[in-house]
Amino acid sequence: MTNLIQALGAINPDASYETWLNVGMALKYEGYTLSVWEDWSRKGAKYHPGECEKKWAGFNGSTTPVTGGTIYEYAKQAGWVPAPFDEGGALGWDDVISDDGDAPAPKREKTPNEQLIEYLKALYDADDIVGYNVDAKLHDDGKWKPEGWGVFTRTAGDLIASLQKHPDNIAWTVGDWIPQAGAWIHMNPYDGKGINDANITRYQYALIECDNLPIDEQIRLYKEHRLPIAALTESAGKSVHAVVHVDANDREDYRARVSELHAYLQSKGIQIDTQNKNPSRLTRMPGATRNGKMQRLLGTNLGCKSWGEWREWVKMRAQMKKPIQRAEDIDRVKPPLKPEQIEGILRLGHKMLVTSSSKAGKSFLMLDLAIALANGREWLGHKCMQGDVLYVNLEIDDASLYHRLDEIYTKRGYPRTEDRMKHLWVWNLRGEADTLDQLRPELVRQVSELINSGVKFSAIILDPLYKIEMGDENSASDMAKFFNEFDKIANETGCSVISVHHHSKGAQGAKSAMDRGSGSGVFARDPDAILDIVELVQDQHTRNINSDYPDAHAFRIESILREFKPIEPVDFWFVYPVAVVDEKGVLKGLGAAGSIEAARAQNGHTNSTEDQIAKLDAAFEINESFENGGGVPVSTLMKAIDNGRGDGEGVSEDTVERYVKKSGKYEIRKRVVYRI
Repeated sequence: MTNLIQALGAINPDASYETWLNVGMALKYEGYTLSVWEDWSRKGAKYHPGECEKKWAGFNGSTTPVTGGTIYEYAKQAGWVPAPFDEGGALGWDDVISDDGDAPAPKREKTPNEQLIEYLKALYDADDIVGYNVDAKLHDDGKWKPEGWGVFTRTAGDLIASLQKHPDNIAWTVGDWIPQAGAWIHMNPYDGKGINDANITRYQYALIECDNLPIDEQIRLYKEHRLPIAALTESAGKSVHAVVHVDANDREDYRARVSELHAYLQSKGIQIDTQNKNPSRLTRMPGATRNGKMQRLLGTNLGCKSWGEWREWVKMRAQMKKPIQRAEDIDRVKPPLKPEQIEGILRLGHKMLVTSSSKAGKSFLMLDLAIALANGREWLGHKCMQGDVLYVNLEIDDASLYHRLDEIYTKRGYPRTEDRMKHLWVWNLRGEADTLDQLRPELVRQVSELINSGVKFSAIILDPLYKIEMGDENSASDMAKFFNEFDKIANETGCSVISVHHHSKGAQGAKSAMDRGSGSGVFARDPDAILDIVELVQDQHTRNINSDYPDAHAFRIESILREFKPIEPVDFWFVYPVAVVDEKGVLKGLGAAGSIEAARAQNGHTNSTEDQIAKLDAAFEINESFENGGGVPVSTLMKAIDNGRGDGEGVSEDTVERYVKKSGKYEIRKRVVYRI
């Protein structure tokens, strides 16, 4: 894209005084700085230091201004031939853009009027009313900002006609602007009665701006993600302004789509200006100048052609598999591990499932975790990284939830200050929640909107899981789809996703922590971290030495972790409304119902009927085989049932038969035990 500087380079600075003077006036008129004229003049033998500066101060414009067209004409007379005019008019995706605006490129730069005409034709219908502003005020932060409402009564057709009638002077149409400030234009059409959001007549475009990356990199990223850009303008500063199709139906739809767009870009590591949310936002007017640099139109109708086409592209791209990579290539640019959100247990952006038996106070435990994360405190002896937390309440009455929160804060010793719950957010959906695939879009939209407003969410807790399950809990394919929704939430928000699930029926002591959760094995395989909570069977000795909580239920947390080695099991009592960690080791050595330890603890090592049935239940559940029609061979149970002596020898066939008869819920057919 050729610019005025290229043409200037073809003109001899030792030409006539009139030529030299006209070049200076044209440069100032087009918004260039004194240094540009000075540098060009210095190349000639007639150059006198200080003379350019004196003349420059007197160039205040006239009724017949000298414009950039004069420089082009002088250059042509000197033999300069501009590149052929390209039919597309502006830059393509593959053209090179430089930050200083002075680097040569192969295409002729359109005049300011031509750039603004192309912009108007790309965004508006001829009878659309366009808002723009050339008035500005210097603020205390050193920035020039738009002043007043500007103009909001002229149609795009009227502006285009005026620009074509006065092709050499954009100011004839839009008015003079302050050279240091530049000029602005609105993206969406107005009703001619004002420039507020309420005056918008078509919610078609949103503004995307990013000023923390080089301009070339911004353009590369917009190209890579195929943003549906109606117009791309260089701001004559640190960024480009992308006017992007959102094609919304109304104001509410516009808000949702802009939030979705922002969330997508931020999920890809593109830190955009999230203040650009409202449809009445101003963007840089193509063709105007700012601090001597052109607010150039870089292209129109780039990337996808509409919002709908772009969304389809995003969906298709999300389904594409990652390419095969050489390990040594990855090792060179090895990405850093995500920070530990719960020390030694969970990383930021990962998934955690808490499985638990009844009476463990699961919701209290999850609320306690939410509070620990929101305040950067310990949870069950593990340090938590501070961040904003969303607790999605699917089960508890609203009022009860807030009373529980207050009780936990009080029990944990938090001072009763106005901001003690500042970083804890709640979404009460009791009786309103649907399956997770239907809940996810609205969850992501609201979280993304809050993130864009400055909330630093780091975790989302869904309590409980069964309220939003999809399909059959025992179906591996259904549960795989279900947990894919967790991945989508984590990927789209950057938050960890934590939920709580219930144990299967029966005694849990003879099972591993991985196998206690109800339903398909996907529950045990998919999460990055599983914490299992099982109730411990306390003997009288334990209750006697536990003078602090003699009547409290006792529990143990065990872990299955993908990122870390398993934690040491944590024993605790649930003492309403919080979990109290057993720091003295009182509960060490106890087991859950169905375990050998529990059997020995019950009734002082006696072998009561209840104990015998519990042993049979535990042995049957861990050996139940669908290959045998849901039954378990007697010979298998003989080896699996603990005889209470600790020698691992099992029990006799008569003992199994006796236990079966006592239970009243099993029967033996052809030496195989079945449930009745």
